[in-house]
Formats: sequence, C-alpha cells, structure tokens
Amino acid sequence: MLVAGLVMIGGILMAAMTLDQPWWAWSLDLAGYLPAGGLGWTLANILRRKRFQGT
Repeated sequence: MLVAGLVMIGGILMAAMTLDQPWWAWSLDLAGYLPAGGLGWTLANILRRKRFQGT
C-alpha cells in the first residue's frame, strides 16, 4: 500500500505539472490510479493467502 500511495502521489504531482491538458484527460488519468490500486490489493491478498496455505 505504501508503494501504491507513493505512485499515486507522483501521478497527482505529474498531472498538476501538466495543466495544459484538458480537464477530462487530467481526471481520467487520475481516476486510473484507483482501479489499479484495487487490482494490486486484490492480487496481493490472493498471493499472500496462497503462500501461507502452502506452509
């Protein structure tokens, strides 16, 4: 979660530095971080369960 948070902060800062793009592209770019973070969270939980079930 820490890595995902840092990547999201970096994405927000990068989007803020490129304010010459349209607002819909900016919001779409930022909205992409939420599903990607959720997917990463889900995959990490699946892999963690598989690892601990094996021992």
